[in-house]
Amino acid sequence: MNRRWIALGAVLAGVLLAPYLALLGLGFVWLNEHGWLMTWLIVAAISSLAATLLHWSLRGNRLSRPRWRVEPDPEWTDTDRQAWSQVQHIAHQAGGRALTLGRLDELQALGDELFTAVARAYFPRAREPLLQVTVPDTLAIVELAAHDLRAIAENLPGSRALSLGQVRRLQSTGSAAWAAYELGYRVYRVARSIYNPLGALVNEAGGVGTRRSMDWLRKDFQRRAQTYSVELAGKYAIELYSGRIQLRSAHVQQYVTQRSRRDSAASAAKQRGLLAEPLRVLVLGQVKAGKSSLINALFGQLRAAVDVVPCTRSVEPFVLQREGQTEAIVLDTAGYEDASAAGALLGDLVVESQQADLILLAVSASQAARAPDQLILRAIRQSFEGATTRQPPPCIVALTHIDRLRPPQAWAPPYDLTSDDPKARSIREVMAVVAEELALPLESIAPVCLFPDRLYNVTDGLMPLLVQAFSEAERSRVARVLTAHQTETQWSNLWRQAIQSGRLSLTTLGDLYRPK
Repeated sequence: MNRRWIALGAVLAGVLLAPYLALLGLGFVWLNEHGWLMTWLIVAAISSLAATLLHWSLRGNRLSRPRWRVEPDPEWTDTDRQAWSQVQHIAHQAGGRALTLGRLDELQALGDELFTAVARAYFPRAREPLLQVTVPDTLAIVELAAHDLRAIAENLPGSRALSLGQVRRLQSTGSAAWAAYELGYRVYRVARSIYNPLGALVNEAGGVGTRRSMDWLRKDFQRRAQTYSVELAGKYAIELYSGRIQLRSAHVQQYVTQRSRRDSAASAAKQRGLLAEPLRVLVLGQVKAGKSSLINALFGQLRAAVDVVPCTRSVEPFVLQREGQTEAIVLDTAGYEDASAAGALLGDLVVESQQADLILLAVSASQAARAPDQLILRAIRQSFEGATTRQPPPCIVALTHIDRLRPPQAWAPPYDLTSDDPKARSIREVMAVVAEELALPLESIAPVCLFPDRLYNVTDGLMPLLVQAFSEAERSRVARVLTAHQTETQWSNLWRQAIQSGRLSLTTLGDLYRPK
């Protein structure tokens, strides 16, 4: 039965299309008889070539196509990315619904759902997470959204030439004109079906396909626009509730925390004029693990005494500034011998880790006692638990004294850690044990030798790991600066506002009781 209908439909389509196919063939015959066929072929070839070149140029130029995707900020923390995943989920659901701009209740419900999901990601225990923002930050995000909307409006045709009144009149006129067009088109269709039924049937069949194509394009455009709008609003919400909106202020971008100002001043007076908050690198390690030698090998200068005293009494900061690289403050901490010594230093090291962006841990490959390192890393991770705007800084391990591994007499670098060489196998086994005991990825461990006459794998192995960790360390730096800025300026802002309120009250009272 189905085959009969298919065959009948094919015959009907052939009968309907036969006049048009005949017209196409007769057109070629007419062009050939009048000597225009070659000219037509040349023009068609040139047009096709021009269209192909235009298509390639548009495909290669990203600016010529609309961007329907909101990209997350590369400096976002894990909490920011978790909130962004919820935003994408809500945006995907909103893209599949038919929203109407005139239905304000639907748009308000969608906005409440979006902002509540983002706010709860940062304030999971708050009774009213939506209200956990300040008025200045709310106004700042409104200003940011208005700025982006203005940039979009600037690219709309006629946005500078038409006033709001003219747009409203055009909208009313356009609605009336469209209604008149639809009425006239219906009358035309009825009249055409009377005087030319066959042509009317063909046109109606083509009209159905055209209307379906236009309806699909309209729905696809609406879906993309709704998804893009929700993602953009979600990004604004993340900027607001994470407090990152404050980072757009030039004052915050040039802000240096009080601790870094103190450490910079202690290192060298000429380094006091830091223009921006530097990266803070916290160097940890047991006594005799090669921590000071590691600092000397990395930064090219003998910054700390080697094997003169077993440990320093406090954290000693050093300022590092090289051409083409980010300025950093290197914090050399006191070494620890066992778990009890590490426990005594635990509080100070945890406090320093809260102000660090990158942890560099020196671990001796020839020393099996790693309980002190485990204790300190565990305490640092626990100190960041529950923090929604901060995460533990990345940790890179420098596995020192690899020349002492079995066989101790053999030393012929470089070593391929995938080979069966006895020394390479020993290095590989120790790296796996250290990664398991310290709960760190194997890729974050670099085996090195720091003795001056045996210096190995610092430039080729350790430095690339540090460079790879700089992007994550930069995210940690941004979150740390934001938190420090909020803490250090909160009370000063309250004091300033109280003084201004007092002055306003005194001025008002003076005006009230001033003799007239």
